[in-house]
Parts: sequence; C-alpha cells; structure tokens
Amino acid sequence: MQQTTDGGYIICGETNSFTAFGETDVYLIKTDNNGVEQWYQTYGWMYNDLGHSVQQTADGGYIICGSKNTPPNASGVDIPVKVYLIKTDANGTEQWSQLFGGGAPFSAGNSVQQTTDGGYIVCGWIYVTECSPSEVYLIKTDGSGNVTSTFNISINPNRKLEKVVDILGKKTKPQTNTPFIEIYDDGTVEKKIIIE
Repeated sequence: MQQTTDGGYIICGETNSFTAFGETDVYLIKTDNNGVEQWYQTYGWMYNDLGHSVQQTADGGYIICGSKNTPPNASGVDIPVKVYLIKTDANGTEQWSQLFGGGAPFSAGNSVQQTTDGGYIVCGWIYVTECSPSEVYLIKTDGSGNVTSTFNISINPNRKLEKVVDILGKKTKPQTNTPFIEIYDDGTVEKKIIIE
C-alpha cells in the first residue's frame, strides 16, 4: 500500500472474488483519503496471480509486481511461477505487463520502485532449480519493462576466468535462461543467468 499524490491510497494484493475455480487475480484498489473505494481493477487469467507491491509512477499511473503461475509444461506436470510486472495508467487500466524468471521453476517479485531514469527496479526471489535454495533476484528494466543490458561486476579486476560449469559442475558454455557458474583463478566463483 502507498499513499498517492492526491492524498488517497493505492493497495495491491490478490482476490478470488471475480474468477472461476477459486484461483486468484492481482487486485488493485484505489481509495480516497478516508479509505473509501474509488475504483478497483484485477489482472491475470486462469492460474493464480498475486500482487506483492505497488508504487505510483511519475506519470500518475502505477507499477505492480508479484507472481504469475504460467501454463504447465508439455508433460502437464509443472506450473512454473514467474515474476509478474504490470504497468497501469492513473485509472488502473493495464498499459503493459512482463514476466521474468527465465527457465527457473519458481520466482516472484516482492518490491518494485521506479528509478530516476524512468525504468523500474524489482527485488524478489528465485529458485534456479527445484532443488536449489532460493536466491535474491534483482531485475532492472527500462520504462517499458524490458531488460536492456547485462551487467557483470568483477570482484577482482585482475582475475582470469578458468572455466564455466553448469549447476552440476559439468563444463558448459553460457546459454540464455540457463544458470551457469564461472570459476576464476583466484578461487572466486560467480553464479549467473542471462535473461532474454
């Protein structure tokens, strides 16, 4: 929840009041300064969608992050969960939405902010594989929710890359949406994933 520039409030969460089969949609509510509802909107479709954070944007609209269950894979067994980023206008009408998480089975956005360059920064969590522990997931986008750059931050600028391995330790080459580990000559390692 956040207080808006008009003195009212914007609230996000989830609801199953408007969907079939008891599944949830992202729920956005705008109130006046007394908490009286002015309007509401829902976002999502036939799988569970959750709203975790909302902020008013410089144009008077709103940016929402949360999670979206996406369709099962070809075997019909797994329902991956992705970071769900939604941009709306001042009335809550969706302008665009984006999903993040690559090939990972589970991820979610917990907090979102607009950045000084007009883009957005999302912080959340990701399970790179179903058996791995969760990790912090930080996503920086442009004003349309697109990831436009890959950033590499070196700990030691003089170190040399010795090899690249997959999460099982087998030698590999970096591929989009597939986690890999870089091993350096000074003993440091970096786990990375290149997001499309």
